[in-house]
Amino acid sequence: MSLEDNTLQFIKDMGITEIEVEESGLSIEILQEIAEDYKKNALILLDEAEYIAKKIQRCESVHSVRWRIKSVSHLIKKIVRKLIGKEPSEKYRGINANNYKTIVTDLIGVRAIYLFKSDWEIVHKHILSRWITKEDEQVTIYHRKGDIMDIYKEYPECEQKIHFYNYRSIHYLVPATKINSEQIFCEIQTRTIFEEGWSEIDHKVRYPDFSEDENLMSYLTIFNRLAGSADEMGSYVNELVALIKKNNQLEEDRTVKEKQFLAEKEKLQLDIDNLSKTEKSIDKVRQAYEQLINVQKEELESLRSELKSQTNENIRLNRHEKTPMVILLDQSSEITNNGVHEGEIEIEVTRTNRFATFTGHFDPKFDCIPTVEVELIETKGIETDKSRLSVTTGVGQPHNFNVHLFNKDLGYIEVGKYKFKFKGYVAN
Repeated sequence: MSLEDNTLQFIKDMGITEIEVEESGLSIEILQEIAEDYKKNALILLDEAEYIAKKIQRCESVHSVRWRIKSVSHLIKKIVRKLIGKEPSEKYRGINANNYKTIVTDLIGVRAIYLFKSDWEIVHKHILSRWITKEDEQVTIYHRKGDIMDIYKEYPECEQKIHFYNYRSIHYLVPATKINSEQIFCEIQTRTIFEEGWSEIDHKVRYPDFSEDENLMSYLTIFNRLAGSADEMGSYVNELVALIKKNNQLEEDRTVKEKQFLAEKEKLQLDIDNLSKTEKSIDKVRQAYEQLINVQKEELESLRSELKSQTNENIRLNRHEKTPMVILLDQSSEITNNGVHEGEIEIEVTRTNRFATFTGHFDPKFDCIPTVEVELIETKGIETDKSRLSVTTGVGQPHNFNVHLFNKDLGYIEVGKYKFKFKGYVAN
């Protein structure tokens, strides 16, 4: 095979084109040297990947771990891609077989999967207790626009980034081994099992040929929302199990206390009977007995009250207290000559959600269930296009009506203030 044939075969094997190589400013010889050096060190990198994976697997909240090293073609393709396009990477300029191992920071990739969103904190602390992350690279939390990020609010040092393709994952860059004095880095990713499923399917069907296909993107977006909902359901189940266990423990504690109470009562009764037979004064004993009974009754009542409150507690989808999502700021209305209620309502959305719901009131109320029309007239949401908001109403009583607000573009209702006008009347 001639030198030219060898070059053409290399370009084909790497999945790149001659035009891309020329645009990158690198020679084919440099790319071939990088590829050959990488092949020589592949086993060292694989051993290191497995070693890091085992250290992560020791975390009690990790369900499973996957690891890999970059394929040769993906490495060469990435290097070329970084040097072409509108914004070539300065870091990759001058890359060669002697320095690529430090420049490319994801030669080793390890992914930790956990079951519940709330597990991320335990995994996060486990990773940071074993590695010091790369100095110039923050821990990055990639998420979908509209995701509720409450569980990360205690970690402002982590950078939160909205991903264009709705990708959800948390990334860490940690030092691995050294080869010929070159520091190798490992990219650790953590995510839930549902995020992993969506990401794998997205990567399989969207890359590389249909990445911008409108129909495919639409279905993947729906699928992504389902994955997010599945995570919420998983968190709900986890919290429900914790509450059931707590209630069961309270029930057990109550049973134990009741047995102790009965045993003490029997003992005291026996003592009183014995004292009565000796015809000695037992006033003090009876008084102590009554006091003890009252104390134990109070303890039992407190326990029952706690059990009841826990049973009736609203199950939250995460471990943090949430502020109200919608606050009714103001409602004004008047009745026209023909009996029509007309007015305005202003609300504030305090945290993002897929939709917002609130209730308006009629005073005085109608004699029957009225027809209600509601229209959005103003919003102060930074990214909200008023024309893309849809409003639906529900009326089941003569004195109030429900309003539901959706955003077709964002897929969620943005934090901010919203003003509506409404009209209520009895249709002829």
